[in-house]
Amino acid sequence: MKIMANKFNKRVRLILFNVSSILALTIIFSICSARKKGFTVKKITSYHTFNPDWNVGTLTTLEKKLTDEILDQPFSYLASGNHCYAFESIDGKYVIKFFKQKHLRTKIWENYLPLPNKLNKHRLRALKSRTKLRNQTYNSYKLAYTHLSEETGLIFLHLNKTKYLNKSLKIIDQNKKNHFLDIDNYEFLIQKKATLGFEKLASLIDNYQLETAFQLIESLYETIITRSQKGLKDADMQIYKNFGFLEDRAMEIDLDKLREDPKAQSRCKEDLHYIAKQVQDWMDNTYPNHSKQLQSLTQATLESL
Repeated sequence: MKIMANKFNKRVRLILFNVSSILALTIIFSICSARKKGFTVKKITSYHTFNPDWNVGTLTTLEKKLTDEILDQPFSYLASGNHCYAFESIDGKYVIKFFKQKHLRTKIWENYLPLPNKLNKHRLRALKSRTKLRNQTYNSYKLAYTHLSEETGLIFLHLNKTKYLNKSLKIIDQNKKNHFLDIDNYEFLIQKKATLGFEKLASLIDNYQLETAFQLIESLYETIITRSQKGLKDADMQIYKNFGFLEDRAMEIDLDKLREDPKAQSRCKEDLHYIAKQVQDWMDNTYPNHSKQLQSLTQATLESL
């Protein structure tokens, strides 16, 4: 009986230890999670080591000169997306986007804390999930930079830490607070700044520039066709947030869902129809007098494929 009682007591103590450990960890996680909302430098700080998969090659002399000129100016907070914080250059021509590393990096407790078996399984799932998300996100932007730089306005992509930029970039956050970043130590991209799709089209039509508006819609269709012909698929084709216009051409501005797809070319009409329907619905609701003209443009484009 005494032996059984000792075994029982050991089990109780073990259960109590595990429960107390879980409660302690929960409290620690709650404290760690009570972080400031919105952008913070910590949220774009990573601890990733060099990965040759994310190497996009060296800059030419002209590319380095342009990148230096862009990074010499301050950037002000612009927006927060699914995977990036965006900052606009003082001259209004460029956007720098920093990856939200809080979604892509593993946390300290996930890497080092000794955990009971059940929590360790959670740790392994979290590690796998974050690694998968990071790989998908970085690969998407690398595809865009390598194959669609003109169609996306991408100027520079920095997925590994480096030592050659030698810049202290001034950024101004949503609270007007200044931060100075050793830019070599962050993962980011530089992109030309475009005006969001429907916002630009509305501005043109309201100012009686209907011909220009339709030229931009045609450019939007051409962008979809070009991407499909290069064997690439975008799983998030929402015009109101992911497409914009710069001067006389359309641009894809949100690039985290780009994938290689062997069937992309054969699905070009399907993608084009999906985009065209969004434009048509917007035109029908906002400028119905021009709906038939848009239908004719869309039909001619589809028939040309």
